[in-house]
Amino acid sequence: MAQGEDKIKKTGLAARIRAALKPRERACTRNMLCMMLGMERGEARQSVNSALQDFFERDEIRLTPKGFLKYNHAWRRADKSPLKDKILKAMYVQAGWFATTDIRKLVSDAEKSHVEKTIRRLWKGGRLQRVGRRICAHGAGAEWLYNITDRVKFRCEIMK
Repeated sequence: MAQGEDKIKKTGLAARIRAALKPRERACTRNMLCMMLGMERGEARQSVNSALQDFFERDEIRLTPKGFLKYNHAWRRADKSPLKDKILKAMYVQAGWFATTDIRKLVSDAEKSHVEKTIRRLWKGGRLQRVGRRICAHGAGAEWLYNITDRVKFRCEIMK
């Protein structure tokens, strides 16, 4: 089997369905969705029904009690990165403050940019706070020191 043969060909249908339903305030029928997508009767509509099954399985689209389609705005794409889980755990086990280099020492397979991006997102989201700076180990420059603002919330909401 050649490389890439086992993957399903992307058609962009899921993105089009998402774009059609996400901004709608009201629920709609499958026929209305097909009309919004410009689908003719037949095979094209069957592909929409097939794609909707994936949306239902991941709870991105829900059926109302009357059988209408409604986008679930609370749905978020699952993060499947085992490396991110290791980075978050390394932050959590650091009892006090930590720097990017400390986390990289604990998670040896993490690249510097990945660790920095994760820390930056958590800091901007208010999950981490900057508590100071220290001179880098190589002697040139300084690096930020961080602390987890609320360890219980971090453990329950971020680490899951």
